[in-house]
Amino acid sequence: MKGTMVPLQESKRIVSIDILRGLAILGIFLVNMPSFHSPLLYIDGAERWSGGWDRILYRFSDIVAQASFYPLFAFLFGFGAIILAVRSEEKGISFPLLSIY
Repeated sequence: MKGTMVPLQESKRIVSIDILRGLAILGIFLVNMPSFHSPLLYIDGAERWSGGWDRILYRFSDIVAQASFYPLFAFLFGFGAIILAVRSEEKGISFPLLSIY
C-alpha cells in the first residue's frame, strides 16, 4: 500500500548505526550516573576529586565520555531523521521539513 508506514525489514537496517546508537545511549547513561546519586550540579568535580586516581578518572570521563557521547548521539539523531526523510520520499509519503524564517 502506498503511503503507509510499515516496520523496516531487518535486511535494510544499518547495523553499525544501531550499534553506535546503543553505545552513545550507554555512554550518556554512564556520564549521568553521578547526577543520580549526588547533587553534582552544585559540586565542582575538579575540586572534589583533586588527587590521585579520582582526578585522573574524573578528567578521563569528562573528556572521553561527556565530550564524545553527546555529540555522537546528536549526530546519529540527525542522521536518523535524514534516513527517515529519504525513505519516506521513496515510499511517496510526505516528510515535512522545518525551516526557520
